[in-house]
Amino acid sequence: MSDIPLEEKPIDEILSEYAVDWSHQHEIVLDSELQPDLPVSLDTKQALLRILQEALANAARHSNASRASIRLKSDGSEISLTVSDDGKGFSRDEVTSGIGLQSMRERAETLGGSMQVTSAPGQGTSISVLIPAPG
Repeated sequence: MSDIPLEEKPIDEILSEYAVDWSHQHEIVLDSELQPDLPVSLDTKQALLRILQEALANAARHSNASRASIRLKSDGSEISLTVSDDGKGFSRDEVTSGIGLQSMRERAETLGGSMQVTSAPGQGTSISVLIPAPG
């Protein structure tokens, strides 16, 4: 990532730079669809970046994925970030330890938002975060 401070960069650029580096490092094809020019606070930028980092780390570490995708968009009232992979997936019963999912959920909740995880064995994983858009 570049040396420009986070507060000076748009969120789509921050997430894109991280995702491209991650994709090259892990040799996993990454598709991204990032809405430009979303007005978000520094706290929101930091939280969304940390959520993306954890979600992609989980994909690289656990999923055996060959493809991943990230989507960032806003409808004016909510901002959504979705990170998906085509990996092996998991059932909720398999997740017995680790703080990654809990950490992502807490970051979303700190911003007044929520997180949903969708996964099943053989079906990949999708993590969706919804947070209120700035008023």
